[in-house]
Amino acid sequence: MLFKIMFILFFMFSMTNTIKGMVLESVPENSTMTFQQTFFTPFEDVTEVLDSEEEEEEEPDAKVAAKTKSEKEAFKIAVLAQNLGQIRKLLEKGINPDTPVGECGDTGLHFAVAYKNQDMIELFLSHHASPQTKTLFGKTPHAMACKDSTIKEFFLACVQKHQAPEA
Repeated sequence: MLFKIMFILFFMFSMTNTIKGMVLESVPENSTMTFQQTFFTPFEDVTEVLDSEEEEEEEPDAKVAAKTKSEKEAFKIAVLAQNLGQIRKLLEKGINPDTPVGECGDTGLHFAVAYKNQDMIELFLSHHASPQTKTLFGKTPHAMACKDSTIKEFFLACVQKHQAPEA
């Protein structure tokens, strides 16, 4: 048991430092920005992705791939920050609601359930996110919600409300 606790603490510590390292790599050495300021700076980039207008002519494959990657990064940042406005814009722009956001294949709906964020759960389910998408460890948002009495009823009601009609 002690080993499990130590492993979890080590994992949490290493993930925090990894995220900090990734964010702080983009900051110039002589910058006076704090970690919090740096972490939220990417939302300017998210806005740029959302506001950029599609070019009329056909784009080369490399540009399409880069654009898709930047949209996925913007989506990941918005989900992790629980920024409903940015998530909504990206979903309306056509990003797949089941796009993996976490290292282990967690989707935005997995994070919404983990955060117990009812507005986020509603948003993802209204955009047809699958409650049965599995992580690398086989966890689904549905199973996660059913284990948590504080959001179980809300989650199941949302699933039923937004379920696709039978053909």
